[in-house]
Amino acid sequence: MISKTKQFLTPEIEQKINQLCAWIEVNCANPIGFEELTKQSGFDVNELMTLFGIYKKTSPMGFVRFCREMAKKKTQAPTQDLFSRSLLKKPDNLS
Repeated sequence: MISKTKQFLTPEIEQKINQLCAWIEVNCANPIGFEELTKQSGFDVNELMTLFGIYKKTSPMGFVRFCREMAKKKTQAPTQDLFSRSLLKKPDNLS
């Protein structure tokens, strides 16, 4: 008998999960729930839970939260960069 995990280990399924992850990254600023994930992927909720556990070592909603945090950090980075550069800049009157 083939295990449930091995049943999902195919290049086609991995590609579908990667495509779904790319979609999540692009759309993470919008509300995303299981309804959107199942429509987008064609997998049911239980399959998504299993597949994300296998391929991403997290849950689907955990991946959504991760993408949102990464997007938040990207938008904050220029401000932090500017702040860091201003701290390192030599004041004009000390030249």
